[in-house]
Amino acid sequence: MKARLDTAADLYKSARAKLIVVSGGFGEEGFSEPRVMRDYLVGAGVPAGSIHEDDDGLTTGATCANAKAYMDTAGETSANIITQYFHIPRAKLACRRKGIDIEGAEAPRFFELRDLYSIARELVALPFYLIRPES
Repeated sequence: MKARLDTAADLYKSARAKLIVVSGGFGEEGFSEPRVMRDYLVGAGVPAGSIHEDDDGLTTGATCANAKAYMDTAGETSANIITQYFHIPRAKLACRRKGIDIEGAEAPRFFELRDLYSIARELVALPFYLIRPES
């Protein structure tokens, strides 16, 4: 997560993003994941007013739907996606299905052994996601 947040902070600081949406739920530790992410980004120099917390983004589809609703109120139509490299195709598809124009997608340069499981999961999930009716 730290690597993704650092990528988001860099995108903001380089003026390639005006707003950052952080998404998730409540972790096992009882903390709001978006609040923890917001606090990290603020510590990295991103103004709190430029960060939107989505506590209901428990799935990729939910995150995109919630981001679209927020973007509509903020007058934004396009977004950059920051996620793990193996998740970019499905995240782009989910955003497009919700009406979000994608400017770009970035992934931190980070690899760990559990990515092997995640890659295998995405290889199964993406085709299913492609044929599944939009929710």
